[in-house]
Amino acid sequence: MIALLGSVSLIVKLPFGLIGRLASGSPAGVSRRAREFAGSVPWFAAVAVTSWAADPWAGGAYTHIPPGASPADADLLGDPVGGRLLSAGEHTQSARLAYADGALTSGIREAKRLLGTPAVRLTVNHASKGA
Repeated sequence: MIALLGSVSLIVKLPFGLIGRLASGSPAGVSRRAREFAGSVPWFAAVAVTSWAADPWAGGAYTHIPPGASPADADLLGDPVGGRLLSAGEHTQSARLAYADGALTSGIREAKRLLGTPAVRLTVNHASKGA
C-alpha cells in the first residue's frame, strides 16, 4: 500500500493486505482502520493498494528505494506506531534491506520490544521434525 501524507509518500507493506482489504483502499477507510489498530495515526491523503498474490509480476520482488529516498527511510517503517503497532520485515530496517536475514533480525528487534527485554533466545523446536 502506498499512502500519501500531504507531500510525503509512505510505502506500507502488509503481508496479507488486511487493512487495505477491510478499508476498500480508500484514504479515509485506510486511515480509520490504521487508527483502530494503532491509535493516533495521520490521515492519509491518498492510497494505492496492491496484492502480491494477485500480481503476476511480483514474484521474486524485494524492497527498492526510489530516487530521492534514502535507505534510512526504511528505519522509519520499523518505528512503533502509537506505541502499539509493531512492524517487522526486511523493509523495516536499513542494515540488511531486501535480504531474508534483515527480516529475521527485524523480527528479533520487535520481539525484544514486545517483551521489553534487551535480548531474546531463539530455540529449535525438535518436536516439529518428522517421526
